[in-house]
Amino acid sequence: MKIPYLLGCATALALGAGASLAADPIVADEPELPNVSSIFGAPPEEARNPLRGVELGSVLNLPVKGAKGMSVGTVEDILLDQSGEASAIVVHEGGFLGFGGRQVQIDVKEINFLLEYSGREITLDSMTAQDVAALPAYQAQDSDTRFSALYRG
Repeated sequence: MKIPYLLGCATALALGAGASLAADPIVADEPELPNVSSIFGAPPEEARNPLRGVELGSVLNLPVKGAKGMSVGTVEDILLDQSGEASAIVVHEGGFLGFGGRQVQIDVKEINFLLEYSGREITLDSMTAQDVAALPAYQAQDSDTRFSALYRG
């Protein structure tokens, strides 16, 4: 008669302990990962190129958004430096439904290339749509190396 009573008490204790463990799980805090810049130092400003390693053809026609999320325009071309790396983007800004507007040149140091589940876009770190509208119109120079002129098939 004592054995069923002891088994019942043991079962009740085990179930109660399991319920309390399930209600109050022990979770270890995840360690905070250090910022890469704090380990290696921030890259020098002249070395920052968010398009390094990106297939440049995939950047053409991407939407460009300003620092406040407003649409600025689309990437029409990419200017390359002497080593063949992107140095600036040429953005078609303004206009309506692709008509009108003008081209402006934006240095790659001002941009971020975002690849997200919803798609890709270029965002400007510190330039709003008004700042872009205030830029002078891009005038192609003979010395410019344009991606579209070299690689358009």
